[in-house]
Amino acid sequence: MRACGLSAALLLALLSGCGALAADGQGAEGASVSQQTADETEESTASSEPGDTDMEEEMFVSGSDHVTTYVPGADEVERINSLDWNVASQHMTPDASLAAGTVAHPTKVDSTTSQVFYLWEEGNIPGGDGYGYDEAGFMPAVTTVPVDDGVGVLGAVLLEAGGAFQFRGAQGDCYPTAEELTARGYQCFVVDYRLTRDLGALDLARATRFVRAHWKDYGLPHEDAIAVMGYSAGGIAAGQMLLDWDGTTSPARYDASYAPDELDAVSADAAADGMIYSFYGRLSVASKDVDQLRAGNLPPTYFAFGTRDPFVREFEANIAALEKAGVEVEGVVLQGWPHGFGAFGGWIDGYDAFLRRAFDAAQA
Repeated sequence: MRACGLSAALLLALLSGCGALAADGQGAEGASVSQQTADETEESTASSEPGDTDMEEEMFVSGSDHVTTYVPGADEVERINSLDWNVASQHMTPDASLAAGTVAHPTKVDSTTSQVFYLWEEGNIPGGDGYGYDEAGFMPAVTTVPVDDGVGVLGAVLLEAGGAFQFRGAQGDCYPTAEELTARGYQCFVVDYRLTRDLGALDLARATRFVRAHWKDYGLPHEDAIAVMGYSAGGIAAGQMLLDWDGTTSPARYDASYAPDELDAVSADAAADGMIYSFYGRLSVASKDVDQLRAGNLPPTYFAFGTRDPFVREFEANIAALEKAGVEVEGVVLQGWPHGFGAFGGWIDGYDAFLRRAFDAAQA
């Protein structure tokens, strides 16, 4: 993938709290974790490196009986603290050399190799063809990450990276997770979405329709063995998709100038969602609207977040509202862990088991 570097000042403002934390409570670039986004409303509880405190922390206990606490080991702490967070959080765009047409008109679908499919036809993109920190003419796309050779296919997972709707940190979020998931039997699809909640939701819905339309090509056990997930801002966009843009809801409802095509008649429903340091809502503020969440007919949702994330109370409030709305929730909270841990922290084992159950239930 091609990385478009952000300015040092922008990285400083956005990445605080997303990397290893120094002993004085400063992030990898020297900025306080509580400065993670401009909209942030909660103070950070981080004061040192993940899993390393001057005094013993009280064990966090979630308000949900379905969210467990995990204590990362010393080896995990060492690994996450050794990462280059500037590299892991670079702004990612699709690799044009892997282009194989659009999702509506693919030149060839090959489940054994990585391919890039652009999500919309040129000149017919609901909401326009670029936004914010993307270069003019940016075309949202989905990049496939195939299951490892010799591994049976269990289902598909579509991933949207975090980045406060100002960059897509797929190199730190999506691709390390995809490496873990493809080894376990999940065809992965990384969505390079446009950097707003609604456009990111529309892009994810479009990519989901593509995967469903080609479920046999990707060897899925059934057409409903499809999950979506997102990290931070990417999870917010994924949640918006599930609330407002799943099923066969037309993108023309967002942009009346858009001309629907045959792919829009394919359902964008997902059997499961993954909220990785994220929640249903908007930047910094989770939805506590039980009626809205109930009306969204949301799929089972898996949460993973750290106790030193500045949004701990927002995650917990969102989980409580979801359970009141009758949504099945599972998850893990990582003791002493910050925001932005990517594939680290042992959460993928639980997410794998959760996906297997969700896909089996969707087939029943």
